[in-house]
Amino acid sequence: MATGVQNSQVLIPLYTSVGKLAYSPLDSAGLQSGMYAHVSVVGIAGADGKPVPASLSQTLPAAHSTPGATPEANHGTGVDVSPATGIFQVDTGSWATVLPQELVEAAVGPIDWTQYPEYQEGSLTYSSDGIVETGHWVPLILAFPDATLPDGSVPTTTVTALVRGEGTKTHMLGVGFNTGFATDVKGTTLTSANNAVLNLAEMKSGEMAHSYMIDREGMHLGWSGADEGAGWTVQKLDEALSAPLPGSPQDWLWPTGSVVIDGTVHSGMDLLFDTGTPEAFVHYPGITKPGHLMPDGSAFTVTVPGSNGAATSYGFVLGDERGDTPSNVWESRATHGSASFMNTGAHFFRDHTYVYDADKGLIGFKTNGAPVSPTMAEEVSFINGLSPDGTLTEASFAGWEGRTAHKWGAPTAGTGATITYAFDPDSSFSANEQATVLRAFATWSGVADVRFVAASSSTAADVLIHRGNDGRADTSNTSSRGSGSTLGTPQSQVVVSIDTSKHGFDLSGSLHKAAGYGFGTIVHEIGHVLGLGHDGRYNGKVDPATQQFSAYDDREWSVMSYIDWTKAHDAKYRASDPVAGTDWGHADGETRKSSQSLMQLDILAIQQLYGAASPAGTPFSGGQTYGFNSSITGPLEKIYDFGLNTQPVLTLFNEGRHNILDLSGFAKAAFVDLRAGAFSSVAGLTNNIAIAQGTVIETAIGGSGRDTIVGNDTANLLDGGGRSDFLYGLKGGDTYIVDSKADRVYELAHQGYDRVLTDVGYALGTGQSVEFLAARDAAATDAFKLVGNEINQVLRGNAGDNVLNGKGGTDSLYGGAGNDTYIVDRLADRVFETGDEGRDTVVASTSYALAAGQEIEILKLAIATGTSRLHLVGNESDNLLRGNEGANTLDGGLGSDIMRGLAGRDVFAFSTTLGANNIDRLTDFTVGEDRIRLDDAIFTALAPGRLAADAFKDVSVARTDADDRILYDHDTGNLFYDADGSGAGQAVRFAILNDGVDLGHHDLFVV
Repeated sequence: MATGVQNSQVLIPLYTSVGKLAYSPLDSAGLQSGMYAHVSVVGIAGADGKPVPASLSQTLPAAHSTPGATPEANHGTGVDVSPATGIFQVDTGSWATVLPQELVEAAVGPIDWTQYPEYQEGSLTYSSDGIVETGHWVPLILAFPDATLPDGSVPTTTVTALVRGEGTKTHMLGVGFNTGFATDVKGTTLTSANNAVLNLAEMKSGEMAHSYMIDREGMHLGWSGADEGAGWTVQKLDEALSAPLPGSPQDWLWPTGSVVIDGTVHSGMDLLFDTGTPEAFVHYPGITKPGHLMPDGSAFTVTVPGSNGAATSYGFVLGDERGDTPSNVWESRATHGSASFMNTGAHFFRDHTYVYDADKGLIGFKTNGAPVSPTMAEEVSFINGLSPDGTLTEASFAGWEGRTAHKWGAPTAGTGATITYAFDPDSSFSANEQATVLRAFATWSGVADVRFVAASSSTAADVLIHRGNDGRADTSNTSSRGSGSTLGTPQSQVVVSIDTSKHGFDLSGSLHKAAGYGFGTIVHEIGHVLGLGHDGRYNGKVDPATQQFSAYDDREWSVMSYIDWTKAHDAKYRASDPVAGTDWGHADGETRKSSQSLMQLDILAIQQLYGAASPAGTPFSGGQTYGFNSSITGPLEKIYDFGLNTQPVLTLFNEGRHNILDLSGFAKAAFVDLRAGAFSSVAGLTNNIAIAQGTVIETAIGGSGRDTIVGNDTANLLDGGGRSDFLYGLKGGDTYIVDSKADRVYELAHQGYDRVLTDVGYALGTGQSVEFLAARDAAATDAFKLVGNEINQVLRGNAGDNVLNGKGGTDSLYGGAGNDTYIVDRLADRVFETGDEGRDTVVASTSYALAAGQEIEILKLAIATGTSRLHLVGNESDNLLRGNEGANTLDGGLGSDIMRGLAGRDVFAFSTTLGANNIDRLTDFTVGEDRIRLDDAIFTALAPGRLAADAFKDVSVARTDADDRILYDHDTGNLFYDADGSGAGQAVRFAILNDGVDLGHHDLFVV
């Protein structure tokens, strides 16, 4: 329990999103992107708040979760959950709960809404984004499976929730007060009783206060005491106009405060402290650009006056890269009249503890007291001694030592250099030790325009590598002082001394021995040779709690730092750590504390000093494969080949395009993020691979574990590898490789033309904006099914027997060889089949006409169409047309077709030029129910309307005469058209009916 927490009854652990479908505990990771909680559906509640009888299905109890377990369905949270459990975003800015129908059905079984009109249709429109959530308002019993009541049971709550249909992703747990900002609520009235965490049975009975407090541990239900606790700023809330329900808290309205935006004071603003969005919104009279993204540099100060305690002020500057700054602030499009308000976004909760007490009608805040970290740019300047414009800065490690930034070569930032080196002859370095030092040189020269060349002698060398005997590894150098934009330069030979007899200072080059610390040490010392300092004001040893310079003063970001991930929990800027939860594992019985490459800030710092490596001077010029099947050779091969380096801890840098990260040899689940600056977790480690700033990796290949891969804004190729994976392409025309039906692809609209290539039958999820779905191997003969979704798509099968179902949208379906089945639901859907590609079928759920050139043998209506009045039209091929139970119109077009109407009053149409190759067979014609329709453009001798009696003759019982135009042979079922009666022209057969049909003139009509 957190220090100072009073009368807390229940703690619900909260998680923060560290990537799509990946979450970490809030207390270890720090708030990164919203707050989430596990919520289980116990059942549907009756009027008494208890589960309804098992008329829908058997209700299932919520399973108590087990922290530390990692089942298939946990999405990376490390918590075991039941099938009826989801991870919900905790939203202090709403008091509505929204969840998908499939989660409810996991608890109560399938729901037929037509049988339960009391669960009325409704909707909810959010205030800021305008998104309309539609579904059914249903009273649900929810449980918090991660929490435990004093008696050991799992707490439950009863709320009316909006249950959404197929394809929804919304899992929202509204825990806020009545802001009055929700609009267009239809189907139910949202009151305080809909606040999920304030409607526990214990709260309604008076055993627990209607209140909660949110801190780094999670949400403490029943905590009440902010108006008495030291350090809290407390503000009384206004009463809502509506009366509360019996046993429920008052529905209090929002707090107020003042907001200063770029010096303009907006007093009396309504304030919404909202975990539901990472972005902030402002709305005030005179706003000129609704929906406008406010520019970097905009300054904000939010002040909440306290009726008890001092005012709380919350300030930030957009674009300053500080951890407590919202990613964006928008001038809201919300239509709330002249009322001024600000939604602070979730970043407020990084540095504040928050309480809402519905019994006392108050909210309260208390600063966490976490110091504000310097920015990434300030950290880079501290390491290399340069301001962003290339001039010297005293706020640096060099300045701390009383020196200035210095470099080899020209004394101007961004210029390259050639440095000579030698190994001390008296140190007797082995060939392997020398190769390790050369690998360290290559680590730096691979990213910056600096070249290391062997000197003619040890006395002539710029840098001398020496074996020490003092238990230390250090670099001694003397440089001139710089001024302005002129940097200092070395004035004498630089000596790198390392006592290789000390454990962890070996030059074996091993990435396993002493957990690879020896190689990291020599890379660090070469950084000093080149002019870089430490990441903070320390030398020899460090106290992370007092000497950490910034949240980036960490070996996750720089080899020049003394602070490793094992010390991060004590570090000064722990609360601002953007990549908390790091675990680099162990090797050789020791914790791995050192990386195997330069990290992101090292690359930025050294390139500012020397410029980027030339394409000819780097192995990272574009077209590289990192990992398994690595294409990187030379001294760095051992680092980037994951067949050799099985516990990679490194940053991927590249100056070009068309690069690949191949993790195919790893078996453990991985989280991969290809965005520049992002961290990935692979090989069972956490935050062990980073992408350098400005580096583009387009392709990621997963291993045999359950991987999550996030692309970037280029055209990515994402292959999750074995098992079921989660793939997010983001912007750009992406290609997804799917090898499991359980793989999930996530694409939003307007993010490029995206493709899924699959080795198995696959169905796109609702809302996934993928334009192309195809078999990866067009020549393969295994049969599978491809299913699109509601947007326009191209589906392409292989040489096997495929089922292609475009579903919604206007789709183009290509079957290829094999006996294919096409399922179409729009007249505009297009099917493409050429000759000699099997016996193919189109199953339509709408009226449909085959286009010319489509080699389709069977066109039929889906059974599910029931009695719908639909029409089918064939083409020049010999088609089989089949209707449904309704009144269908079947027109075979050209070719010798078979038409079967099934039940219903069907019409068999003839509208194409007659001939020996255009004779259709009607297999189930029923006299008195079905009819034959003749096109007067073809049957020119017939007048429109019902066929005249004297124009019809059954030739099996009577001779023809001059008036006869339609001739029918009852004995054979043949049906002819005679254009000139008994004239010279021959009667042309155009249909064959099933034997014994008593066809008469009244069964035919002309149009």
